Amino acid sequence: MSDPKRPLGPNFKKFVFLKMAKDAVPDGEGLSAALTFLSKGENISVGFRSAVDWCDAAVQIVRSAGEPNPWKHSNEEEIAGELVRRIEERKQR
Repeated sequence: MSDPKRPLGPNFKKFVFLKMAKDAVPDGEGLSAALTFLSKGENISVGFRSAVDWCDAAVQIVRSAGEPNPWKHSNEEEIAGELVRRIEERKQR
């Protein structure tokens, strides 16, 4: 479980918020799913912690990928920035 007081960089925060948005409004769902998610404060705090944990795991998976691995010694902010860039690139297609 992640440290709730840990400072998060801007790329990692954006990565977390993208994950939260995906969890709050799954594919095929709409405004009602978003309103349901936002209607309870605990959904937001639990969703945030869950998204941070998921993003931490994603960064670790990238870092531990087999060789050649250009991200092996990168910090979470660099890896999250690249993942966000790729997510946004895919949205443009």
